[in-house]
Amino acid sequence: MQNYKELLVVLGCLCVSALLLTAMSPRDQALALTCQNHLRSLRDAAALYEKEHDGNIVPVKTTLNKKYQTWAGILLPYVSDVSIYYCPADLPHGSKALERVDLIPTVYRGDTISYGMNYFLGDVQKSRKPRNYNINLVDTPEKIIFFGDSQTPFLRPTQACWQLDFAPFHAKTSSCFVFVDGHTGILSGATLGIIGRPDGFENWQIDDSSWHNWKKE
Repeated sequence: MQNYKELLVVLGCLCVSALLLTAMSPRDQALALTCQNHLRSLRDAAALYEKEHDGNIVPVKTTLNKKYQTWAGILLPYVSDVSIYYCPADLPHGSKALERVDLIPTVYRGDTISYGMNYFLGDVQKSRKPRNYNINLVDTPEKIIFFGDSQTPFLRPTQACWQLDFAPFHAKTSSCFVFVDGHTGILSGATLGIIGRPDGFENWQIDDSSWHNWKKE
């Protein structure tokens, strides 16, 4: 029964994504599909990290040894092609990295990446003993966002931070996301369940089901 419910959730996300995708121009559709492929690759890299760390999710950021590093830098050893850090529709980030707007960057710079990580999903590591953010404790992996288009390295669904992070790179209305279970989707501000109105933040509403749901240990 649980697998059936998970399938319904994924199918619902795919239906919403398909509607948003068909409303885009052919060029925007191609960019969105490439973006989703990049996000799947980032999820694969995170899965390799989890395999080597007993299921522990990559930290959102760390300040160990007085060295600041985000999840993106931590995952570098697990990434074979750094272009997956960049959304092809995110021209401002691309132009910073390569001083070109017609190519996806091939050089990693942490301050220019196009994607953010769900801030509620991983540890903010300040000591060598991480908090127990284990992938096996995520109760509804088909619902929880892992990575997505962002103007910062993070996705923080709070009223102040979301205005900084939310990045509708695609057709100026929608963002691409990859979920913990590995499927991808395209969501707008209205369909994401984060903001009450697609054109503003006056009626702020948080749908926690997209951001954290931990099993009881």
